[in-house]
Formats: sequence, C-alpha cells, structure tokens
Amino acid sequence: MSGQPHSEDRIIAQTMNLGTYDDILLLEEAVGKARLLEVMLRAEPGWINDRSWEFWRGRLSFATGASIPKKGPRRAFHAATP
Repeated sequence: MSGQPHSEDRIIAQTMNLGTYDDILLLEEAVGKARLLEVMLRAEPGWINDRSWEFWRGRLSFATGASIPKKGPRRAFHAATP
C-alpha cells in the first residue's frame, strides 16, 4: 500500500458498490448522475462488482441516455510471454 488516500472517484465508486439504497439517493443528490456516470466509465477493475455494475448501468443509462458497457472493467491475469 502506498499510504496515499483514495481518489474521489474511488470513494464514490465504493459507495456505488457497497451503499444502501438510502446511500444511493444521497449520492445522486450530492454529486449528480452525470458525475456518477463519469466515475463508472473511468472505474478501474475491482471498483464495482457485477451486481452493482448492472444496477448502475440500468439506472444511469435510463437517466442520462448514455451507452454504458455491459460489463465493468476486469483484471487481466495473463502471464507475460517471452
């Protein structure tokens, strides 16, 4: 660990991933749906799980009209080849 605090995007993504419905409503009010869409599209692998990704994909694509990938970013575990 670097000891550095998480970025604002990472903190928002954690709330998107782990928050309750009440948290979701507060988050939408505090940062707006356009900002949530930005965070989603810039999310790094592991930030938002599949279930939360699908929830937010539906919610934000409906609210903003944006095209959001069906799956969130994934970690790659490919071994380097010589």
